[in-house]
Amino acid sequence: AALNLKLSIGEEEEREVGKMARIGYWLINTITRIATLTFVNPELGSNRTYFHNEIFKEDLKRIIALYQQEGYFDARIVRYRADFTPDRKKMALTIIIYEGRPTILAKDPTIKINSSLPVIDPKGELTDKQIIAQLITQKADRLVQENMDAAKSTIQKIFNQHGYPSADVTATVDTASGEPYKATIEYQIIPGRYTVFGKTVLSGNFYKK
Repeated sequence: AALNLKLSIGEEEEREVGKMARIGYWLINTITRIATLTFVNPELGSNRTYFHNEIFKEDLKRIIALYQQEGYFDARIVRYRADFTPDRKKMALTIIIYEGRPTILAKDPTIKINSSLPVIDPKGELTDKQIIAQLITQKADRLVQENMDAAKSTIQKIFNQHGYPSADVTATVDTASGEPYKATIEYQIIPGRYTVFGKTVLSGNFYKK
């Protein structure tokens, strides 16, 4: 039977009016995309999708993983059902999701530099304040995995541009020691060896009159 996927998102019992709008279109669009792509069977035509129970179970796991990546760690599948059309040639899946409260940052991220040597920073551009100001996720923002990955890349780029081309950055997230639904992030930096240009030699063909 061809699959026509429909998602219902909200609380298990009393769903508030406008709940879906507050969740945001990004969530509906992304869930619809990841939950339908795995049903496609290229051998049967790209415009035909067919239901497979085991694949559907994997898609349910992907939905929860998506919520967790967006900071909704309490999210769970409440129930789902399949409704057939009268001719039983098509069906619609309805998935009820409890998203729960998102986890947010209790304070701005912290920076920890692990180095046996002092960091060379003549212009004062590698201070905690300077680095944190350039990060996406700040205090009270939702704990989003994509933003944390982007923050690590940003920190690495900052160090690369200031004489540390081999800098390595990792992140530690603490969701347990503080208040419920609040977390802290610490970025650990191993700057590596400070590097400067040495003697530069130009060689090759030169133009002569």
